[in-house]
Amino acid sequence: MEAYWSLVYLQQQGISELTATILKEDLVRIEGLPLTTRATGIPFDALPKSQALFKITELDAEKQFVSLNYIKAAAPGGKTAGNAV
Repeated sequence: MEAYWSLVYLQQQGISELTATILKEDLVRIEGLPLTTRATGIPFDALPKSQALFKITELDAEKQFVSLNYIKAAAPGGKTAGNAV
């Protein structure tokens, strides 16, 4: 249920880019929300526990689906989660 409401929040706020922590390979945890998902385009040399900026390319709260694409590494300690465009 948390995943659904997290996705509804992203939709309602019109968030198109967000910061997430890389957990391993293509698995990320979105900053500020109880949501873990997979992302594409993460470089092979990206270290676990590092933060990166991602673009939301597709979002469907009813199906509990979000598609994220890697944009760039985030500055250490930088809190840029929820950048609405």
